[in-house]
Amino acid sequence: MTPALRFEVAILKSDQNAERLAEFAGYTKGLQIIEDKATAHVCRNGSCTLSTSDTQTMVNRILGD
Repeated sequence: MTPALRFEVAILKSDQNAERLAEFAGYTKGLQIIEDKATAHVCRNGSCTLSTSDTQTMVNRILGD
């Protein structure tokens, strides 16, 4: 049996690229940035988690905890 392939992609959204990013990754359109903080959303299959600027929360979401 062949193991499933796993792909991970990091996308940087900013005020400058938000509109263009939404053209090819439409699910990013409604993602909010927490003012003056690095903000993370973990997305799988076009569905994203709520915004977080907490590093441990981000890691837990990436690991699926």
